[in-house]
Amino acid sequence: PVKMVPRYVLLPLFFAVGTISAISGIGGGVFLVPILMGIGMTHKKAVTLSLLSISISSIFSSTFYIYHSFVDMKVAVILAISSIPMSYVGSELTLRTKTVLFKKIFAIFIVFIAILNLL
Repeated sequence: PVKMVPRYVLLPLFFAVGTISAISGIGGGVFLVPILMGIGMTHKKAVTLSLLSISISSIFSSTFYIYHSFVDMKVAVILAISSIPMSYVGSELTLRTKTVLFKKIFAIFIVFIAILNLL
């Protein structure tokens, strides 16, 4: 069961996640999924809610960046085309993965990304 965390606690966290995501381009899932799992949500529901949230915020921040000519449209199209089939693969893997394994893979991924950013 999901722990009942007061909205006045979650709302600032969600605002912070959205802001950090828009500034860094990292994607809020890196922050949002652990928060949602920390309040008792399953990894499948946390990932789903995170993707929905990120999709909505990405539309607005991407539009802003496109408007200000920060987007290489050729690269964006290639990335978008390759993302479509891999999104399906990732969704299937998430649905088939047990929570314990998901947590380990997610933690290793976060550490790996952190190390890459430090180099």
